[in-house]
Amino acid sequence: MHASRVVYIVIFLMACLPILYFTLRGAGRKSRSKRAALLAAALAGVAAAGFISFGLWRYTIDTQPALVAQRFAQSLTAALGETSAAEHIARMERAGLLTDGGAASQEHTLGALRDAGWPEGSAMRISKKAAQDERGDTWYLVSSGGEAGVAVTLVRTGYRWRVSQAAAVPGEAIGGIDKELGFSDIR
Repeated sequence: MHASRVVYIVIFLMACLPILYFTLRGAGRKSRSKRAALLAAALAGVAAAGFISFGLWRYTIDTQPALVAQRFAQSLTAALGETSAAEHIARMERAGLLTDGGAASQEHTLGALRDAGWPEGSAMRISKKAAQDERGDTWYLVSSGGEAGVAVTLVRTGYRWRVSQAAAVPGEAIGGIDKELGFSDIR
């Protein structure tokens, strides 16, 4: 998700450069009232580029399943340090990441991960590709040491991907998943 944010910031800056260049180049030769109008138009152009970039970024993080899984991972990592699953579920619902039945598996998954010995503050790794079946796309999230993992099933609702189910994966099964799908670090 960090990479997508950087990409859209770069796109925004690249869209703003020509606007600013031509505004500054033309502003020196104009009268004071025309210069003010030109600067106002440039500011409107920069604001429009900002709104468009932000809108495209929001659309991207909702429509790319790997980014939805990363958003889930960030919320899950924060929830493992909390005492209750209620804040995690509320955070996921506010972000629109859960399907109607998706909240039911969250509390059980957090308890199972704590029982499996998920190290507090551990970095998380995500599978490089999803396992697909009739339930949806399943992405695997594991602790950096491989002690425990989570299978996150995403389903497409409209144009958005949402979490329909999350289940703890025992540490012994992670080695086989790693050989099949591969993992990369989440930053």
